[in-house]
Amino acid sequence: MFVPLLVTLAGYVLAIYFIISVLRFMKRKIELDNQRNQLLSRMLILSLPPEPAEKSADSHGLESTSPNS
Repeated sequence: MFVPLLVTLAGYVLAIYFIISVLRFMKRKIELDNQRNQLLSRMLILSLPPEPAEKSADSHGLESTSPNS
């Protein structure tokens, strides 16, 4: 009668330990994923070509015309 109680108790302890381990793992994984996403965002920003300081009408494919023509 004592052995089945110990086996059942050991099963509960192992289940609780497993749940706590999974929760710790997921918390750490989320932190690492957030760090990786921030790094990827920085890398994308740095890899983009710099924008010109001032955009003129010619850079958009428009020709400048006089208002009288």
